[in-house]
Amino acid sequence: MRPPWEVEPEKFADKFWMVAMSDYLEEWRNWFTNLGDAQQDEYKAAHSPPEACGGMFYDTFGVPRYDPVAYADSHRDEEGLLPPPWVYAPDIPRGSIGWRMGHGEDYWHVFFDWLRSLPPEDQQRVKAKYPEPAPETVRKGLPWQGIYEAHLNPQEGQARAFFDKMKFDERRYADFLRDRFPEFWARFGGMPDVAGKRVIDFGCGRGGMVQRMMEAGADSALGIELNQSYVDFANWKVASQWDGRVRFACQDIREMDVEPADIVTSVDVMEHVMDLSETLAKVVDACKPGGELFIGFAPLWYSPFGHHRLMETRIPWAHLPRGNRAFLDRLVDDDGNSPETIQELGFSGATPADFRAALKGLPVEIVSARRNVASHPLKALALKAMLIPSIIPALEKYVTVGIYWHLRRKK
Repeated sequence: MRPPWEVEPEKFADKFWMVAMSDYLEEWRNWFTNLGDAQQDEYKAAHSPPEACGGMFYDTFGVPRYDPVAYADSHRDEEGLLPPPWVYAPDIPRGSIGWRMGHGEDYWHVFFDWLRSLPPEDQQRVKAKYPEPAPETVRKGLPWQGIYEAHLNPQEGQARAFFDKMKFDERRYADFLRDRFPEFWARFGGMPDVAGKRVIDFGCGRGGMVQRMMEAGADSALGIELNQSYVDFANWKVASQWDGRVRFACQDIREMDVEPADIVTSVDVMEHVMDLSETLAKVVDACKPGGELFIGFAPLWYSPFGHHRLMETRIPWAHLPRGNRAFLDRLVDDDGNSPETIQELGFSGATPADFRAALKGLPVEIVSARRNVASHPLKALALKAMLIPSIIPALEKYVTVGIYWHLRRKK
């Protein structure tokens, strides 16, 4: 078998290659570890790993998987108890790549499986001897507060769900860096020069845009996001890399006193904003006079698939009949109830005319205002053709998929 860097070099070059190539990596590992010593040496000589691996690829992945239970047993304390993960591996941030790809996550599962097997009095003994670290003592990674309860209460699945969410967040973060980030800037003709500049990303999600702009030389960055779990992830994944130069805030921008930035970005957020005029005004205020704003958002609610693929259908505009009930009635909770409005689900329902009205009168120069932009030539052609009916005002909202503003704050 060929090693991963020869099979799919583009994936291997990405920092998240272990996620993207996990199936092949496991198959390769099983094959390689069954070779004899001489065959392994011959293979290593013929297939040198890239320098990015630091010469550690074969040492890390070319060994058989260890037995995590036996490994954990060897770490019992003087009372025969297993120490919790924060004692076992205090220097590996919880949730980090090193945690998940090394022994940390394996030990995590062994420890909590063992803890749940104990009678309640012994569980209490472990908790008393090894209390959860206070949040302020955790320098990097996710905090440990509430971890015992999450694993020992009857709803044990919450803890598993938490780790599943961590993995999901990693994949979505990687997807943004790989796909949405380059696609976003392609719609503006390329990323601006951010070297030495202060940047703000409004609706920053898990921090991918901030990460890329810092890598491109930005001096400092602020990410603003309403989803606390996204902010937690961004603080762990991104802010921790930049020694205080990056901050993420879980706040409503309308209630913030923001130090203005040279460049303000916003990716696929505005179609979810309810108080559009006030929010957009605050986003503009977050930009220095002479600074630039890059605001792109899609799909708009009334466009062919404005439901953000929450309906399993290929029929365009299938979510709109009966005043959106065609969409809302498909979303039924455990009690048989459906949402009353799309706003309950985070869709503003704003139209192109609404966005123009919100922008009107703000202290900005419109460098460009484009609709239905795509980097792929065929997709771009199709999206532009869709706009032909928009000369009829009543049809504009149905054929406008996305809006992309490049603005300059007036001095």
